[in-house]
Amino acid sequence: MMRPEAEEFNCVKDIFEACTDVLEVGCGEHAYLAEFLATICANVTAIDSSEEAISRARACLDHVPNVRLMRVDATDWTDVLPGGSFDAVVLYRALHFLADVPAFLSEARRLLKRPGGRLIVMNSPLFDLTSDRVGVHVFRDFCSDVFSAQLESYWTPNVAQNFATYCDPTRPRLVNLLSEESPGPILKTFRHTTEVPLIDIRSEVLRATVASQFLEAAGEESFDREILRLQERILILHGFDITDLLFENLVLTKTVTFHVEIHTLN
Repeated sequence: MMRPEAEEFNCVKDIFEACTDVLEVGCGEHAYLAEFLATICANVTAIDSSEEAISRARACLDHVPNVRLMRVDATDWTDVLPGGSFDAVVLYRALHFLADVPAFLSEARRLLKRPGGRLIVMNSPLFDLTSDRVGVHVFRDFCSDVFSAQLESYWTPNVAQNFATYCDPTRPRLVNLLSEESPGPILKTFRHTTEVPLIDIRSEVLRATVASQFLEAAGEESFDREILRLQERILILHGFDITDLLFENLVLTKTVTFHVEIHTLN
């Protein structure tokens, strides 16, 4: 049974249904996308530069036989990944964190099958919570100096520049990242919605890696204080007293929006 975080990718299922062999770059410690891809693709390879992330991902996916997890260094994978091996190379919230994006793109061209191999770049903002009365951007409102510093530590000038150049769906000039002579990328937007009781919001927020990192940095007491503050704010926006038993009955809609770029190799 898939974890709920992996199920959120069901809305992008059509993109991968024709793929047999897929490589995910930067799978992270949870490997949610790899878990999802394993339900529709015969062979999934998921790589990350962190040994700790791969070790944790193995523990999460030990029940998934068609996912191969590997730790790799840099972006020269000639010795471990043969050329022309993959129908798709996919990155989820990862491309802009690579130290050398041009080197990665060269490696992606080597790894993809010709013609028709696809580089799929997926990004999504941190999720929103809404009801018929209010909308709350969780990670803007779930905020403190420590949490803000945690976010900023990852958004370095190099990361920001990479995002503006290669990932921002609103950037003015969109070119095929695999070849400027090829047609431009196909852009798609997908949304996944689920219902979340407000009383369960702590576990929902913790599913985001950056929230887990905040918990580690600030401690459980500080994290719970921030969660309580968020819950109280949402209750007040709904016109409830924070001691009202309706707290247990208030249900919000969680919306995750995926921005997807598909670059095809001729």
